[in-house]
Amino acid sequence: MSAHSKKTKFCPRIGKSCLEDKCVDWVAYPVDRVNKLTGAVVTEAHYMCLDHWRVKIAFDSARFADHAGAAIESFRNAVKEGNDQTRQIMLEHRHNATLPRQ
Repeated sequence: MSAHSKKTKFCPRIGKSCLEDKCVDWVAYPVDRVNKLTGAVVTEAHYMCLDHWRVKIAFDSARFADHAGAAIESFRNAVKEGNDQTRQIMLEHRHNATLPRQ
């Protein structure tokens, strides 16, 4: 067991205690943080089982999909409003063009 974990974790894949850094599914994920003393951005490697990373990535993907959906809806509303204004201007222009001149 490595120094990353104080307690033994059960691995459902092998049916035993987690092998951690001896396992092929033990991966590093880069995480950026800001050093409070210097203000510099520091990239650290966080190690975790690939199965745990899949869960985290799935949650992040769902959150980003929600944000993308909201942005698309906002864009659609803006385009619809512009189209409605254009349609109104064209209708007014058509109405003014068909009136007899005096």
